[in-house]
Amino acid sequence: MMKSLIERLGLPHSHKSLHQATITGLPVELTSRLAEELGIDACVVAGWIGIAPEASLMTSAKGDAFCRLANLVDVLMSVLESDQAAATRWLTSPNIALGNVQPVSLLSTEVGGRAVRQVMLAIEYGLPV
Repeated sequence: MMKSLIERLGLPHSHKSLHQATITGLPVELTSRLAEELGIDACVVAGWIGIAPEASLMTSAKGDAFCRLANLVDVLMSVLESDQAAATRWLTSPNIALGNVQPVSLLSTEVGGRAVRQVMLAIEYGLPV
């Protein structure tokens, strides 16, 4: 069985440990690992969560946004059968169910992340959005 994206990125497994790591500051290098999973440039992923690629640690807010992105990409890659290009396209294409905005643009807040997740789950289970 293939490891989850969270495991492949080297993020802590438990919510408590991930919370503590996020508060302490996740390494910006994680954006490179996620970019590799998607087959895109690390600067693109860093831009999605609003961090400078030359920084060493993410703020807790940026780390939180990164974790939302990583969790969403994990689900997306599963639903899209590991199609990197399709996952990137879905993240960056305006989505009618999200008010014609790019899903990735909503991940900076928990509420936006939940909206994106709701659309993603509807797609995954064939439900109306």
